Amino acid sequence: MNIISHNPNRTALIFLYELKTYYSTFNVNLTLNRNTINVSQAERARKNAENELHDTTVRLSEVTIQITALTNDKRRMEADIAAMQSDLDDALNGRGAAEERADRLQAEVARLAEELRQEQENYKNADSLRKQLEIEIREITIRLEEAEAFAMREGKRQIAKLQARVGVQKVTF
Repeated sequence: MNIISHNPNRTALIFLYELKTYYSTFNVNLTLNRNTINVSQAERARKNAENELHDTTVRLSEVTIQITALTNDKRRMEADIAAMQSDLDDALNGRGAAEERADRLQAEVARLAEELRQEQENYKNADSLRKQLEIEIREITIRLEEAEAFAMREGKRQIAKLQARVGVQKVTF
């Protein structure tokens, strides 16, 4: 600053002028510094934004890959579930058919068991009847033998009686 001491008003004006110039220069420098700072900050913010964009793009790509993998897994699991559902339906139908077959076989077994029981009862009755007939045959055989023996004895007695009568008749004739 160049202060001239001639006139105090003029000196004050010059001082004021230099002060305004200094202030303007300071303001310009301050504005430039601010703009530089703002440009630097903006540049840093842009770089940060680019980095964040890159990170976000990478993360988005990773998430997209995960979503694709999960979607594929979901489709595969849905196909597996459909196959298992089909197998379950087949198994349930098979079980139903097996239960029907088992019911029919059980009815057949019950029928055959009843038939067997009746046949066993018929066999028991037939066996009992056979034993009774064997006893009757023995009794009849015994009676027949007794009757034959009686008939033989009686026949001999009658023959003897007739021979005696014939002998008496021969003698009387």
